[in-house]
Amino acid sequence: MDIKKRKIKDINKLGKDLINFEISWTILLFFIPILLFVISKIGLVENITLSTFIIAIGLLYGINLILLVLNTLRINNKKNVI
Repeated sequence: MDIKKRKIKDINKLGKDLINFEISWTILLFFIPILLFVISKIGLVENITLSTFIIAIGLLYGINLILLVLNTLRINNKKNVI
């Protein structure tokens, strides 16, 4: 395990940045359905259905997956993460 630490430059900062990113996405994914529900209940938008919730969460997971893959490729190419 110690050998891998030396191969990747600034592994501690990189790990902290990636964990911070994932925690931020988790919080966002938690609050988006609540926000959509509140918006629909107070009448700002009339037709928010279950499919809207599923699409919104699916899009966020898709963005998360894309950023995860991009950052993995950037790390492998010894570039900074996004």
